[in-house]
Amino acid sequence: MSIADYHGAYESSCGYCKELNEATNEIERKQKRNCIGMHIHGHLPVNYYEDMMARNWRRSGNFFYQPQNESMCCPQYAIRLDVNRFKPSKHHRKSLKKIEKFLKGDADEKTQKTKSDNPSKKKPFQDLMAQELTTCLRHAVEEILSGNVHDPLISLLDQIKSDVRVNPCLKGKSSDANYTSNIVMMLLGQFKKHYKDQTAPKKPKEIAEYFSSKIISNKNISSISCADNGYINIFVNKPQQKEQDVQSIEPKPIEKNKTKSLTTKFVKSSFDEEEFNIYKKYQTTIHHDDPEEVNRKSYKRFLCTSCLTLPSVAQGSGPFSGYGSYHIQYRLDEVLVGVSVVDVLVKGLSSVYFFYDPDYSHLSLGVYSALQEIKMIAEENQKHPEFEYYYLGFYIHSCAKMKYKAQYKPSQLLCPVTFEWVDLDECTHKLDQSKFCSFSKNAKDEKPAQYKTFLKYDDPRSDVKVLLSNSVYPFKALLRKFELKQELLSRIQEYINTVGEHAFDIIFVIH
Repeated sequence: MSIADYHGAYESSCGYCKELNEATNEIERKQKRNCIGMHIHGHLPVNYYEDMMARNWRRSGNFFYQPQNESMCCPQYAIRLDVNRFKPSKHHRKSLKKIEKFLKGDADEKTQKTKSDNPSKKKPFQDLMAQELTTCLRHAVEEILSGNVHDPLISLLDQIKSDVRVNPCLKGKSSDANYTSNIVMMLLGQFKKHYKDQTAPKKPKEIAEYFSSKIISNKNISSISCADNGYINIFVNKPQQKEQDVQSIEPKPIEKNKTKSLTTKFVKSSFDEEEFNIYKKYQTTIHHDDPEEVNRKSYKRFLCTSCLTLPSVAQGSGPFSGYGSYHIQYRLDEVLVGVSVVDVLVKGLSSVYFFYDPDYSHLSLGVYSALQEIKMIAEENQKHPEFEYYYLGFYIHSCAKMKYKAQYKPSQLLCPVTFEWVDLDECTHKLDQSKFCSFSKNAKDEKPAQYKTFLKYDDPRSDVKVLLSNSVYPFKALLRKFELKQELLSRIQEYINTVGEHAFDIIFVIH
């Protein structure tokens, strides 16, 4: 039995577009994200969910939401890939070769997470601090540039981030600082190159102070000073732990000429302490989440809880280990290094979330996992011809972080007007002109499909069932018996329009 606790429209802050608060030098999320949402109780057949995905719905645990793209700052369009048409890019092939080389034991210094020109002369703490501070500044650069996708520098984001460095100061220099960074001078150099006739919006020292605010919270930093020319000088506290303790947290060097194995295993979606530890490390290191907010309860709700169950119509045993929600564990010589949360549906595999151990960032596990899952789907397609799609969640054209999804070609986007799938290459030029638009040639207007009446609630063919006071009734019976408020009637109609045909299979809760 599937029961919908329908919440209707709601607002939340947009996590994709950000603005710089001039007063505090903090990046703020000012725009609103508009969605329609509902919680599903009981079980939801995977084919119901897949049909809802074809109406731009997605799930987060047992919460299901549909972005209202026409009123959003960053419209979210469903994206999928037909694996039988997939053509890996040069970047994909390069990533695979890097992994293969690493597994054969041929990894060179460039593929290792930590680098050192002269390891014997550098202390482990010094290496780790430089790397940690560099990572923080790179994320700050990404925040600034990602806030304006029309900035010419956005195309150089990866290059600019890779050029960001925090270096240990050489002994004998006049400054007593432990570390220094010329990130501001590097950014201003790029600005002058691309905006030749414009003056920089801020002075070098002001920009340096903004970046300083992003790393000052590090417990090892005692103070930071910013020079007028933009140089950032960082002073750190001496490490309290013994040298032996510091070495124990330093990543182990890669052993050359030793072959390794990277294996995958499907496990049913459930809480696993080992997975949670990797997730927490990933969220706090890569996304800089507050460690106290990354707890077991939120993790279970987001990535472990799932109401998905077998299809309503018999489909056989299904691909892989069967239909439903799973975690694909990626293990390097038995060590868990990544987890892909997926839903096995009737027509394809839906990617929910991927997280990995940041110690292995150099392996590009996100790209590797996607390519592996595309390969898995293609193999299962031989046994289950209808199983052919890789669902990649939502695509946001204005978000730089989402551009990687377009690299899995030829992907398709869901038209918000007709709910037809259209090749992404046919959509991008339209999205360059307008963030919300129809993609299909069959679209007669720009009115979103969810606002078009799917079937009137009082239509003889309508068969909505409602839960009222612990009893289930046909909605039409309530219409005949009671004079219902217009608010409830509008809510029921909205529910039918947004969910589509399965609105009649899922019981609607009346509070």
